[in-house]
Amino acid sequence: VNQTRVQAFARLGTIIGHELAHSIDGIGVNFDEYGNYNPMQTTSDDVRTCIRASGYRTRNEDFADVVGVHVAYTSFGEDSPEFFTDFAQMFCTQPMTPLQEQEFVRRSAHSTPAFRVNNVVESVFAFKTLYNCPLDSDDDAYACINLF
Repeated sequence: VNQTRVQAFARLGTIIGHELAHSIDGIGVNFDEYGNYNPMQTTSDDVRTCIRASGYRTRNEDFADVVGVHVAYTSFGEDSPEFFTDFAQMFCTQPMTPLQEQEFVRRSAHSTPAFRVNNVVESVFAFKTLYNCPLDSDDDAYACINLF
């Protein structure tokens, strides 16, 4: 596949980071390196509270989306608006009717594509600084920056 470096990080890097994040989400922390159930004390719940979720069922996926983009963008190592555009393009779909959206939410462990993109850009500090979005002291992305 003919991709630029930024496209590769924004797309493949985000997917890899997303999947790796599942190892520290609310389910993954309960398994050891061999895949055996071995719950341990963790701050995963504390970390997840900094990530907005569309619902209880999607919280681990929403967490993995934000961590995946953060890891990919940090690994890319350059300030690039194109990174976020390429990330968002992975989720381009036809607009859903309210009924389609309800059915999607009912059946999927993931949030809707629009929520996934918007949640990430609201939660990733690099996006806010790149686009000069105002940061308040009570801003979730600002308050949670040290988690990564």
